[in-house]
Amino acid sequence: MGADLVGIGTPDRWDGAPVQMDPRFIMPEAKSIIAFGFRVMRGSLRGIEEGTFFSNYSSG
Repeated sequence: MGADLVGIGTPDRWDGAPVQMDPRFIMPEAKSIIAFGFRVMRGSLRGIEEGTFFSNYSSG
């Protein structure tokens, strides 16, 4: 489905992580964590770096 990287791990990998970053906060009963990584092309971040990223603003 287009993922560049896929990983499967156990929830205990997040021991000591802040609550906002801990997937067990969302699904405490989970036994496995599945992670997908997608490549972000350099040009996609250029507007953020230059301060010209306007997609958050409504054009209507």
